[in-house]
Amino acid sequence: MSTNKSSLRPTSNKLIVEKIEQNNSNSTLVFINEQNTEQVLATVVRVGEGSKTEGISVGEKVWFGKFSGTEIYENIYVLNAEDVLAIEECV
Repeated sequence: MSTNKSSLRPTSNKLIVEKIEQNNSNSTLVFINEQNTEQVLATVVRVGEGSKTEGISVGEKVWFGKFSGTEIYENIYVLNAEDVLAIEECV
């Protein structure tokens, strides 16, 4: 089944994100956590209207835990705003 990701509308404090496939990333940013799990980089496609989504905009790149969110289509996730670990800024 194919869908237009922009036709999805997140509720409340949720985000729709599209996972960015990474091969041999040159990123120097490393997250260390107790579960020693991987982190995922994604582009924000849609933002819900909840208060916890303030400061997160469409088009930004965000990092979230490998086991966070729900994959609803291939590489398209619904994610709680609280599960965002960091927003990648261009410097």
